[in-house]
Amino acid sequence: MPWLADSFFEIKPQRIPGRIFYGESIIPRKNIDGLIKAFAIVRDVHPEAELHLAGHSSDSEYGRKCKQLVSKLGIEKK
Repeated sequence: MPWLADSFFEIKPQRIPGRIFYGESIIPRKNIDGLIKAFAIVRDVHPEAELHLAGHSSDSEYGRKCKQLVSKLGIEKK
């Protein structure tokens, strides 16, 4: 496990209403495309909602497909 400075654990979480954060690998097994589709439904009911994805993609083709899905659903700014 990489070493982390103790100060990392002193950071207080900042909760932002309506923000959904996913921090994990962007791979098919994690069903990110399903998450994106589900978020599009949530966004229709809660227009203030935001989805933030952060993670490494070892499958660049899957990452491209996810980005294309975001564009197709018109949620690029969300």
